[in-house]
Amino acid sequence: MKKLLPLAALLAVPASAQDAQVFYASNSWPVHTSSRTCTLVQAVSDGGNALSVSYDGAEVTLTTTNRIETALPASGEVSFAIVFLDNGNGDIAFDDGWGSREFVYARGDGDYRFSTRFAGERNVRQFLTDLASSRTIGFLQRGRPVISYELGDVGNSVARLRECAARALAAN
Repeated sequence: MKKLLPLAALLAVPASAQDAQVFYASNSWPVHTSSRTCTLVQAVSDGGNALSVSYDGAEVTLTTTNRIETALPASGEVSFAIVFLDNGNGDIAFDDGWGSREFVYARGDGDYRFSTRFAGERNVRQFLTDLASSRTIGFLQRGRPVISYELGDVGNSVARLRECAARALAAN
């Protein structure tokens, strides 16, 4: 069963990225590479709600695929605040320093795919550090929780994601 989880995660990756090769095998957060982009995906057995982070060495794309309680139009933009919980960087238990960000979204097969990008060396480095050192990431809308993910064991995968992106950059 444990060997099937990375396969299930690959199936949760968008169709355009399904030609990806495994860069780092993990039962919970495998890293795949396709072309010049590396992606870590939460391994989920049901193929439903999933979090993925793509990194090309310059920009990070954060994507969450979910079923949500309130229906939205087929596509558009929505504002979510990103929060990290128990980030391990001192005494901060609730890190809401990223504030609200615009996410583009599209609906398909009952699920919504929400994506936002982080650019600039400092933003990318800080986001990946926050992700690697936190236990939970949450998305709030007007102060109310909408989506959350447990990040257990993501730290090693974030390190591998950085390594993968550095290799991809060096190869081009």
